[in-house]
Amino acid sequence: MIDTPCPVCGSVQYDVMGDDVCLSCCECITIEGIEMSENGEGLLSIVLDGTNDIQRNILSDIVEERMRQDDKWGEDRDLIPMHWLAILTEEVGELAQEIVKQVAVVPQITDKAYLFDVTQERMDRMRNEAIQVAAVAVAFIEYLDRK
Repeated sequence: MIDTPCPVCGSVQYDVMGDDVCLSCCECITIEGIEMSENGEGLLSIVLDGTNDIQRNILSDIVEERMRQDDKWGEDRDLIPMHWLAILTEEVGELAQEIVKQVAVVPQITDKAYLFDVTQERMDRMRNEAIQVAAVAVAFIEYLDRK
């Protein structure tokens, strides 16, 4: 972190992987020639050192989901940790439902579960739920960091 305040919001929460990025507003800051837009879309273009294409896609999807959540619920949700736990548990439950739809247990033969009917549509639904779980976890961490 550096002590120079953001020229937009005044926050001093800078430095993502060595780049000067305002973690509070993500706007109007140039990173390696990328101009940040008001909704933070430029952040999605940042190439994080040490990540591969799959990881960058996942992280971009988590950031997009966080922006969607902020649009829906507001940016500064000031909930107690038990409320965050309830939200996160609900999201994990939805992921679990999507996973269970893929699994059949045959207890007479073995205790192992076997995957079946794993279509691309089902994989996409599991992935979307996992992204939502990660985004809620990030929102909770943001809440903790604001305290």
